Amino acid sequence: QGSLELYLDGSEKPVYSGPATDFFRNPYDGFAAMEKIEKARFSRTIYQRDASYAPMPFAKGMKVIWTGDLSKQHYYQLQILKYEDGTRVKSFSPDDIGKYAETINHVTMILDDPDKIPDLSAGDTETGKVTASIGPGERGHLWSAVGPAEISELRLKLRAEDINKALRQNLINIVFDGSPETEAQVQCPVGDFFGAAPGINPYRSLPFTVEPDGTMICRFVMPFRESCRIYIENFSDQETGFEASIVHKPITWTPSRMYFRARWRIDNDLRVSIQTPFDLPFLLARGKGCYVGTTSFVLNTSDVTSSWGNWWGEGDEKVYVDDESFPGIFGTGTEDYYNYSYSSQDIFIAPYCGQPRNDGPGNRGFVTNYRWHVLDPILFDKNIAFYIELYCHSYNEGFSYARTSYYYALPGTVDDHVPIQKADLRELELHDNWQPVGHFGSANAVFYEAEEILPDLSGVSPSDGRLWSHDTMQVWKPAGVGDQLRMKFRVDTSGMHQVHLTMALTPESGRIRVLLDGKAIRELDLYKPYRRVSREINLGTPDLKAGMHDLVLEYTGKEESVKTPEIGIDFIWIKRER
Repeated sequence: QGSLELYLDGSEKPVYSGPATDFFRNPYDGFAAMEKIEKARFSRTIYQRDASYAPMPFAKGMKVIWTGDLSKQHYYQLQILKYEDGTRVKSFSPDDIGKYAETINHVTMILDDPDKIPDLSAGDTETGKVTASIGPGERGHLWSAVGPAEISELRLKLRAEDINKALRQNLINIVFDGSPETEAQVQCPVGDFFGAAPGINPYRSLPFTVEPDGTMICRFVMPFRESCRIYIENFSDQETGFEASIVHKPITWTPSRMYFRARWRIDNDLRVSIQTPFDLPFLLARGKGCYVGTTSFVLNTSDVTSSWGNWWGEGDEKVYVDDESFPGIFGTGTEDYYNYSYSSQDIFIAPYCGQPRNDGPGNRGFVTNYRWHVLDPILFDKNIAFYIELYCHSYNEGFSYARTSYYYALPGTVDDHVPIQKADLRELELHDNWQPVGHFGSANAVFYEAEEILPDLSGVSPSDGRLWSHDTMQVWKPAGVGDQLRMKFRVDTSGMHQVHLTMALTPESGRIRVLLDGKAIRELDLYKPYRRVSREINLGTPDLKAGMHDLVLEYTGKEESVKTPEIGIDFIWIKRER
């Protein structure tokens, strides 16, 4: 809401003057010099979900004036990176966009595809390739090298009968300049380390990539002075195969070099509610370092069907740096920390932030988020304490919350990491036979299961799975474009009603048109590559008379890669507006 003006270095004329939403979402777009930029790629890589990574440096000072109606909703975050006194800074000018267009386009190319980062194989860089097989309960050596050197890329692919279990129950340990296993600077379940948990959820970011075939890539640079050793601990009941390649090169070691660290922890069987939020520790460390990233892996056991009702992330991040008694960074919600808003159920992927998994409906089931502090590192000279509050819309039990903190620190830094035990790595599953519950956004809703309202047709059959209510959904295989599936539901009282359709989005799904009482109201593309998710789809708030109503799905086409299109329907819910 409202408008905004930005002034730099005491100038009388604003650098930017216009709608506040345009400034926060895409601040460069209003400048004429953007004509020299490859804009589509720029927007895809710099404007990331609800955050904009478009820096505007200033030498002396800056002033932002927001103008609007205080009674209307408005909130925003501005991040300032302050340089040390004496640092020379060239203040931003809109003309800089055109002047440095070649550099900007090169950077966005790398952000769009980090495999195009240059010079990984230049000069004296070496690539070590490893193949290993590690049995149940065994510890296996993966790779080692002597220093001083640094790893610039680590690629790893697992092979196992149950790949999801293997990703969680095999630990990667990386030890720099030491031998005791308990001193590994990196100790993390393999899948969690690469941000893929649980299972393989393809995404591409600047420091990490997970490819559809299960190849996982880490680009965080890992320097070491004397030695590096990588080994795997297999806590599963199955043999696991590993294919790895490590890109590394010699370096000159200096006292300012920091070790890379990744710290993982999990809390299982939590009881959560809106009445009793509490802070979960992510990292407590004493020393000098730089915090560079966070991932969260959640099993949300809520049976509420709507995002506004089953959302788990109202809690704020709270970061204490260098003996602060009040957090110097105090956020406005977990979704805002991860650069999105309003408990979104969307799958989104960007260079610095993303949500590569969200089962649904709403934010139910397994949810994975990542955020990399590359342009906005959190520096600490003495210590850091990083927490995120767990604050949920609804009461539920059996909630699990795993998280990984990534940071660099000087030798001698200590943290609160507790060596991971087998009990921490138990396989998590969605609970069975869940039933839709109304709360907040879905309060007082009436639920109609697809198996109850679909006619007995030869083209419709059940499909079982814990993702679906009552462990089953109905799958319709249309014969051709224009084929229709008709459902009926009842409304007891005339008036405005919310109508929501809960459906499957899968690699086999097609496209449909939705008609309500003969009127087309939505076009839906249910195709979702690599994933199977349940989605709550809002069909609007029509004025419905008391009595029976027709909801018709009409098949309109499919992706070329889909052989036999399917349309999965779990349930619908109707809520009268009061």
